Amino acid sequence: MRVTRQKECYCYTCKKAFHYLGISRHKAMHRDKKQNCTIQYTYGDTYNFQFDGLKQVVR
Repeated sequence: MRVTRQKECYCYTCKKAFHYLGISRHKAMHRDKKQNCTIQYTYGDTYNFQFDGLKQVVR
């Protein structure tokens, strides 16, 4: 697979496009902030992530 410069992933929550190598970190940002998000990946598959109900683990 060839690495491209095109931003083909899209976060509907932020209304921003992302490169496919950076979308995982962006999704993790929503998880860290406990925000729900909807992300469309390169080939058109769209997922809703529910992060608002996660409990924080205290060590």
